[in-house]
Amino acid sequence: MMHKLVLITLFFILLCFVNDVGAYLPGMNPTTYRKGDKVVINIKNLSSRRAVTSLNYFSFPLCSSDNANIKREKSPNIFKIISGDNIHNTTIETSFLNDKTCTFYCNVFIDEEVYNKYKHLILFNYNMVYSVDNLEIFREDPRRKGFYYTGIPIGYIQDRSYHLYTYYKITILYNNSGGDPNKNHIVGFEVEPKSVDFSTSEECEGNETKQSMEKNKYVTFKYDVKYVKSDKPPQHRSEHYYQLFFLFTSLWKSNVYYLFGFLFLVIFLLGLLSAQLSISLTYYTLSCEDYNWWWKSFIAPGSSGIFLFLYSVYYYFLKLSISSFAETFIYFAYSFVMSYTCFIYTGTAGFLASFVFLRKIYSSIKVD
Repeated sequence: MMHKLVLITLFFILLCFVNDVGAYLPGMNPTTYRKGDKVVINIKNLSSRRAVTSLNYFSFPLCSSDNANIKREKSPNIFKIISGDNIHNTTIETSFLNDKTCTFYCNVFIDEEVYNKYKHLILFNYNMVYSVDNLEIFREDPRRKGFYYTGIPIGYIQDRSYHLYTYYKITILYNNSGGDPNKNHIVGFEVEPKSVDFSTSEECEGNETKQSMEKNKYVTFKYDVKYVKSDKPPQHRSEHYYQLFFLFTSLWKSNVYYLFGFLFLVIFLLGLLSAQLSISLTYYTLSCEDYNWWWKSFIAPGSSGIFLFLYSVYYYFLKLSISSFAETFIYFAYSFVMSYTCFIYTGTAGFLASFVFLRKIYSSIKVD
C-alpha cells in the first residue's frame, strides 16, 4: 500500500511540472505562432568540424556580438544547458509570415586583429550556430544534394585568398496541419550563405561580386528571411533535433562515420573489463574459502554506474550553471537513467562471466 502511495505522489509531482519541463526538451513544446508574432533568432556559439572545442561567439567581431540589448534565452533545451552553451538573441528582427529581403545586418571594420581572427575561423571551418524556437540552423552541401551541416560558415578560401559570406538567405519552414491560421509551428530552419561585395552595389540579387577579405576596409552583412509552408508535421522537430544534430554534431562535430562502430567498441570493452574484474574477484573469494560470490560478482563491476552518477553530481555543481527546478530535475533524471543502465550492464556482464567461469572449472574436477 505504501509503495502505491509513493508512486501516486511522484506522478502528481511530475504532472505539476510537466509543462515547465517540456520547454527544456529538444524539439518538444514548440511555440505556436500566428501572423505578425515576433520570431526570435538566437546565437549559440561557434562550432567546427575540425576542432574539438566550441568558441564563444561574443569573443569575435561578428554581427550581433557587440549589441548591448542582447538578452539571454530564457528556455534553452536541456542539452544546450548541459553542454554549457550561452544562448543569446541576435539583432535579426523578424515577425511570423512577414518576409524580409536584403536587410542590413551590420558593418565590420577589418583591421589587423579582426583579419587574423576571421582567418583563424575560416581555416578551422568554424560556423555560427543560430537557432529559432529550439531548432538550430542547417545548410545544404552545394556539392552533395541531401547532405546538411549545422551553422553558417564564416567564409572560404579560393585562389589563395580569403572570402567572407556576407549574405544570409534564411528560410523558416512552418506547418499548419490543423488548418487554423492562428496555430502554426516552426518545423525547420535553413540558410544559404553567399559571398557578396556590397561596396560595389547595394543590391543582393544579381550581385555576383565576391567579398574578399581585405585589411582596413568595412564589410557589410545583409540577410533575407523567408517563410515557407511545409507538410512536415511538428513531430518532425524532435526527430530532426535528436538523429542529425544532437547525436551526430554534438558528440562528433559532424564526423558521423565512425560513431556507431566506436560506440559499440567502447560498450564491448566495458563489458569485457567488467567480466575480467568479476572473474578475478570471484577466484580470490573462493580461494579464501568464501562461497558468497554471487552478489560480489555483480556489485563489484556494477559499481562503475555508481561512480558515473557521483561524477554527474560533481559535474553539476562545478561545471554547470543550472538554476531552475525543471533543469535540475531533467539533468539528474537523465544522469540516473544512464548510471543505472551502466550499473545493470556491467553487473550482469560480471555475474555471467563468473558463472560461466565457475561452471567451467568445476566441470573439469574429477571425483573418484
